[in-house]
Amino acid sequence: MSRVKKKKSHSTDDTFTGTYTRPEISIHINTPAPKIDDLVTDDRRSAPRFKFDNEVVIFFSGISFRTKILNISTGGLLLSESIPAKFVNHELEMMIVRVINGVRDVFVLKGKALGAPLRTARIQFSVLSDTQLKKLESILKGLEQIK
Repeated sequence: MSRVKKKKSHSTDDTFTGTYTRPEISIHINTPAPKIDDLVTDDRRSAPRFKFDNEVVIFFSGISFRTKILNISTGGLLLSESIPAKFVNHELEMMIVRVINGVRDVFVLKGKALGAPLRTARIQFSVLSDTQLKKLESILKGLEQIK
């Protein structure tokens, strides 16, 4: 079995340069790196996002994972850390605990991690009940929208 050696460097003109070498093949790549603005479109989101600096505990199969929420919408969450690979493509339960004026408010939702293992920090909510949707919308009212 041959080993693959990978050398890469990034130049200042946003061009990716890389050389991949195997005993039988050598490929040199020199292509422009995509701009983040070119990859993100306004119409890919079904709901506006809001900044939400809050902790969330995610449960799956008797295991929990605690992290911070970066933003939230009626469609889902973006987390500050990648979700454990074991959690991806499974129904998850999320517990968001907020303290407002000294009163603890617990909000439980269900959802599914989106993306590839070890590279996803996104959770899409499962179908929300009317009560859950109203509570989520009331939380979003007091938050700063991300443009």
